[in-house]
Amino acid sequence: MKNFKADDLDTPQGRLNYFIKKVFKTKVAFAHEMGMIPSDVSKYTSENGSQFVTNEKVKKLSNLGLNTNWYFNGEGEMLISDDRKLSNVSSIEPIGTVNLQVISEMTTEEKIKAREYYKNMINQINEALVDEFLEGK
Repeated sequence: MKNFKADDLDTPQGRLNYFIKKVFKTKVAFAHEMGMIPSDVSKYTSENGSQFVTNEKVKKLSNLGLNTNWYFNGEGEMLISDDRKLSNVSSIEPIGTVNLQVISEMTTEEKIKAREYYKNMINQINEALVDEFLEGK
């Protein structure tokens, strides 16, 4: 049996270690972004560590830019590319309209509310995409 190396790209645990090193530099920074305590990160990065299998954690990884197909299977690029995110934008049919005020005309309270609203909308879209990906496995 091959010796486990923390950044061995043959395992999800190794790929996660590699992602953390390249994107966050430290496990503490990664834990902060994931909403975890730093000591819990080793549950997913050690040789006997488990994979992030809950939809919530997989969605968070995807929101951080990690290509979940690369994480689980080692296929494709590590990061979700901007090109891939935007490649089909021109073919997307509009599903509704949004009226936006000119930002300079908005109060601080309106800006905060708008930011939260659109942040939630984007998260819902990301969650739906990750769900579709996981259902396709």
